[in-house]
Amino acid sequence: MIHFRWNAVWFVLISGVFLYGCSDDELVEATDAGVQDATSINSGCLETSECETGHTCIGGVCVVNPTTEVRLTDNALDTEVSNAGIQLDCAGSLQEAPAGPEAATVYGRVDRFGGGLITTGMEVSFFKQSDWMASDCRQQPIEQQNECFRTEKSDWSTISTDPEATNPTIPTSCEKHWDCPAGYECVEISNGLSLGCEPQHGLYEVEGIPTNTLLVIRTRNMDPIYEKKWKDTYIFGVYLYADQVDSDGRIKSNAMMVSESQWKTVPNTLLVPGGIRKNNGALGGRVRDCRSAERSSFTLGNATIGLLEPGRATGYFNDDEANTVPLLDSPGTDMYGRFTVVDIPPGANTVAAAILQTDGAIASLGSESFYLVPNSLAIVSFPGKQPILTK
Repeated sequence: MIHFRWNAVWFVLISGVFLYGCSDDELVEATDAGVQDATSINSGCLETSECETGHTCIGGVCVVNPTTEVRLTDNALDTEVSNAGIQLDCAGSLQEAPAGPEAATVYGRVDRFGGGLITTGMEVSFFKQSDWMASDCRQQPIEQQNECFRTEKSDWSTISTDPEATNPTIPTSCEKHWDCPAGYECVEISNGLSLGCEPQHGLYEVEGIPTNTLLVIRTRNMDPIYEKKWKDTYIFGVYLYADQVDSDGRIKSNAMMVSESQWKTVPNTLLVPGGIRKNNGALGGRVRDCRSAERSSFTLGNATIGLLEPGRATGYFNDDEANTVPLLDSPGTDMYGRFTVVDIPPGANTVAAAILQTDGAIASLGSESFYLVPNSLAIVSFPGKQPILTK
């Protein structure tokens, strides 16, 4: 489970221009005066010789070579394990579909990337990814695509509800998030001297979602009062393994929203003049290995990622999953496999990743396709397609 609870907002001064909250005209001026716009540079390739020095061609994308040996983390315990157990057989392809029910009830919470309001009143919708990628919305002018995609009808939709509505039993104190009921987190309470369980995330449940099928989860705010507080979020490559459906026909997979403050904080932290420009968007996700009969997939640290249509900055994080501020000098993913890319042009795109193995060889983690809806966040986790759930 990703826990995003970092509430501070960074303000960055670059070349004497105050970039937070600037107008569109100021934004363009700041961009022209700042770093080179990498969004106009396609990173496509057929072989490594077509890439810049220090890059490898993976899945048609030039990816910067990792320089630090891969780290493997067991997310059930959040502890590093031996690299010798890494599993990469699913890289670049889907694993064999396991036996099990053809559909399931999917439930979970609407996670929040960055600080913000409780994620209740959010519409959570599921789509088959094959249908989503062929949507007629792609043919609309860029200025109209956001509204088209966010209002596209789904056969599987619901609205997230207040976690307090379930009347959960709240412990008198807590130490970890998993000490709290669903939708709650263990945070500092008002006196600042102790920890308590407080509601943070809306809960959802949708019936009849197909298993063993690539899916997209769209999450959007439905309350006009808070429309400027959130950005729509699309999770690509969601895959519900049929053999993980429980005896009640249920399987857990969380949705996600990103707050407006975090939308501005991350590019400012990465020193991107003007932040994410109008109609552009961002990508986030995790890099993980493949599941097996013996275990779920583990996250991969020190992996590097690249995009076919790059953004203006790529960021990685530290080994504190509650900290959602990227680092300027990190060479690759943290122990939780997290990465972000900001100010990406809208449209069809591909993300690819690489790791440095213990023998010094660079290994491909394959690539994943996604479609960046204007003014939205896309999330991709690969090559292993397992959600990370701490409770």
